[in-house]
Amino acid sequence: MINSELKEKYLRFAESQQELPLFHRPWWLDSVCGAANWGVAMYEKGGRVWASMPYYVKKQKGFVALTMPRLTRYLGPFILYPEGQKYQKKLSWEKEVMTALAEQLPRFDIFKQLWGFEYTNWLPFYWKQFRQTTLYTYYISHERKEVRQEFDNDIRRRIKKAESLNIEVVEMNDVQRHYDLVSATYARKGLVVPYTCSFLERLVAQCCEKAYCRMYFAVSGNEPLATGLFVGDSQNVYYLTGGVSAEKKDLGGMDLLLVRAIGDTLAAERNFDFEGSMNESIENYFRSFGSRQRQQFLIYKVQSPLLRLLNPILKLV
Repeated sequence: MINSELKEKYLRFAESQQELPLFHRPWWLDSVCGAANWGVAMYEKGGRVWASMPYYVKKQKGFVALTMPRLTRYLGPFILYPEGQKYQKKLSWEKEVMTALAEQLPRFDIFKQLWGFEYTNWLPFYWKQFRQTTLYTYYISHERKEVRQEFDNDIRRRIKKAESLNIEVVEMNDVQRHYDLVSATYARKGLVVPYTCSFLERLVAQCCEKAYCRMYFAVSGNEPLATGLFVGDSQNVYYLTGGVSAEKKDLGGMDLLLVRAIGDTLAAERNFDFEGSMNESIENYFRSFGSRQRQQFLIYKVQSPLLRLLNPILKLV
């Protein structure tokens, strides 16, 4: 099912592409999928690789799903464009490239991928009977140096409260303490964290070695009030995981922590991505930091007749 020769070629391609997103990096995919559980579609022309699209293969209950790995912000295509293309030529190029990528996918019962927001032309996949729904993320460009002026008044008030209580934001790599706060946050919502602490430890170790990776804690004395893990590539930094103490959540620790993370990200000339949420209260919170809404396309296709009857698509994946 997974073409090993293409993966080897992709390893070489990834090494040569500084702009390849974090979540498309082979080491990231090895960490979140397992090295044997992901493959890649690639488009070559004139002896050159022009495009790629990695995918995660998940087998469950007799079905094959090409879906999103844990803690992976997005996948979808990564496309290089010939220089000097006019708009109509760009669309023609995307049709050529994306059609080839779609045709290279292995057999599946269900496909589900969230694409990066820069890819808005999914028509070639539509013509291959894929379908789409829109999700949203919130984003702060590194060019907006005065973003704090657009913070919501409630955010400003909680930041002042946290500062008056001498709450500090410190950077330290303590995955267990981070995971404990994340687990407690999930538990309050009646949920279980969909990954283990050892899984996160391995991923953080890889990120610290190969990418932008920062873990912050808002602390009062020695007591952690909130935590956030932020990872990034050469262009963007993503809010990957976070948690807050239930008893101390109104003290402004998380607000102060996010202000620090945003500030460090913009100072490093990277864009800050809140990683989105369709949860109404979380959406409102992320929007309160002066961020801008960005659309992202969730592309899916159900080929199994049984799954078409069972629908909706998200039950399996």
